[in-house]
Amino acid sequence: MNGRSIRIFLPEGTPGQLFTAEIMNWTGHLTVFPRGELAKFRQRSEAGQPGIYVLLGQDPTDPEQDLAYVGESECLIERLMTHNRSDQKDFWQTTFVISSKDANLTKAHIRYLEARLVEVVNQAGRVKLENGTLVSAAQRTPLPEADQADMEYFLSQMLLILPVVGFDGVRPKPTILAQQQGIGSSATSSGTSPDPRQAQPFRLQMDSIGVLANAFEAGGEFMVTAGSTARLEGQQSWTSYKVLREQLVSEGKLVPTANPALLEFSEDVSFRSPSAAASVVLARNANGRTQWVHALTGEEYGQFKDRALSPLP
Repeated sequence: MNGRSIRIFLPEGTPGQLFTAEIMNWTGHLTVFPRGELAKFRQRSEAGQPGIYVLLGQDPTDPEQDLAYVGESECLIERLMTHNRSDQKDFWQTTFVISSKDANLTKAHIRYLEARLVEVVNQAGRVKLENGTLVSAAQRTPLPEADQADMEYFLSQMLLILPVVGFDGVRPKPTILAQQQGIGSSATSSGTSPDPRQAQPFRLQMDSIGVLANAFEAGGEFMVTAGSTARLEGQQSWTSYKVLREQLVSEGKLVPTANPALLEFSEDVSFRSPSAAASVVLARNANGRTQWVHALTGEEYGQFKDRALSPLP
């Protein structure tokens, strides 16, 4: 994939405050600011323009989960000020506003983009959407063919720039590569070491009670795959990621099995680190760098990563 340039501008020269972002040759313009800086956004030219916006914050019922609201308006600041006065948007902390550097975005365009963005966020499944049941783009009055093509390109640039500036809700979760699901051989088919830049398969076993968990790492995420098992009863001294484990059980992502000593992952689950995944699987404090073993080389996770950092020839 070819490299891309994103231009970020800090109007006040201070991080943590309002900033803008653009992509070369894209007519879109992104403004990001904390909720507390709505008054500063009001003074900007894009505030009175049509556009799409995302309100992001923590889910009050689950602080580990992000909550978002996707909307559109022909006058962005009017809609945002309405939200700011409402008690229903208490979760809102950060604002992402997408407008256009030209005057070509119509009401039909922004309604289409809003619906498509909701679809993408729902499919990614990374954040909870407050308005996730919005009517889909396909069910709305269709745009002319040329307009729809233009809006799909506009959307593709939105999906590129939003994760860069802090909204991961549009980033698709890694998928398991077919050639890496056969986690049984001790070496690659070519006999060479696997490329650490590609998705890598790992395994964690606890033979005494039959725990077997498969995982892969890609795109900066450590994903335990559906069908993996985890120990049911935790150690008394267990503290690390215990709350996370309880959350996965309550969400139905870890479910009982025929073996009363085990739980099973009902779907792929992403973790922020291999240690978090190991602690949830083993139901105890665990160092993921030593517990997870590369499924093809037999190396511990830490050894595999250290080798990737060895001096270049």
